[in-house]
Amino acid sequence: MDDFFNRKNDTASVKNNTSELAEYCINQEKYLEALIILKNITQEDRPDIFFNTALCYINAENYEMALTYLLKALPAVKKYTPAMPDVFKKNLPEYVKMRIAQIDNKMYTKPMSLDYIKKFTEITKENITLNLIDIYLKLGLADKAEGLLNALTGEEFTEYKRERS
Repeated sequence: MDDFFNRKNDTASVKNNTSELAEYCINQEKYLEALIILKNITQEDRPDIFFNTALCYINAENYEMALTYLLKALPAVKKYTPAMPDVFKKNLPEYVKMRIAQIDNKMYTKPMSLDYIKKFTEITKENITLNLIDIYLKLGLADKAEGLLNALTGEEFTEYKRERS
């Protein structure tokens, strides 16, 4: 944590450092603290801020607000060039196994940094979609959840889809 406070203080660095502090709070299950931090920087069109704010609301069981932020996160992610890293393209079966493990372990409910989102744009969009499906189901909006479930393709989603159908 010491190196967090020893970073440079230009505007971009402060915003990134603040976002990292919010991620740290979420990982420590300090959602209110994270939400207070995130609320001070949500004016930006940054998918990490929107997504991590949604996670705080999910954990507070305020699904309507979580939905609002997830729906802001999705178009914000789309401004980045989608690219599956070459290492995954070359090792597709291993990629599928990795994604199955991530989904089984609910890694899609963990905070994401802007750097992660820029590198793993497609996974980020999938993670947002998985959270949207879960929220739609909790809100009793099965038709919306079903539409998103049908849009998920790939064997990595087979078990997830089966559990929610």
